[in-house]
Amino acid sequence: MKHILLLMLFSAICTFVFGQDTLYKRNKEILVVKVQEVGLDEVKYKMIGYETGPTVSIAKDNLIKVVFANGSVQFMSSDFSNPENYVGQKKNAVKVDFLSPLRNNLSFVYERSLKPGRSVEANIGVVGVGVNPNINDDASGVFFRLGYKFINTPDFYSRGMKYSHLLKGGYIRPDVMLGSYRQTVNEPVSYPPYYMGMSMQSVNYLSFLL
Repeated sequence: MKHILLLMLFSAICTFVFGQDTLYKRNKEILVVKVQEVGLDEVKYKMIGYETGPTVSIAKDNLIKVVFANGSVQFMSSDFSNPENYVGQKKNAVKVDFLSPLRNNLSFVYERSLKPGRSVEANIGVVGVGVNPNINDDASGVFFRLGYKFINTPDFYSRGMKYSHLLKGGYIRPDVMLGSYRQTVNEPVSYPPYYMGMSMQSVNYLSFLL
């Protein structure tokens, strides 16, 4: 009889311990509960030891993850940051700045999405290709720029909202830039009363910007 009671007690303890789900909240609070339902916007659960009590709901935006009793884990993410919403979209883009020749350079850009809302962008350009606004200057060289893009998300959004594309949207982009170019300047000079002419001066530049 004792063995049967001990077996029943052990079974009840195992059911109590291993039948628990765990909610990890964004404010670092941890809740040990029994999850009843994971919906589109909220998770419904009951308190351990009070399964006959009311069902409690918590917004999924307030949760980091749910660890179920069987050990499986479900991470909570908004539609904006959920990679599953962008399956099939291209993560790489090569762009040309068509207006750059008007600034006397030719610029090519490569961008790659790292995850929703984040991408890295590299830019290489050649100075001296295009329209030179100053006919007395002749510049040539190259430059390289590398930036990390933080694509903006709205302060408020409704269910189902997401980026139209991984690489689209307003952004903030800190840059690192390295450039090297040579500038030749033609300046008029005069030696009265004999003649007037042009003086040519070449200057080399190496720049690094953050």
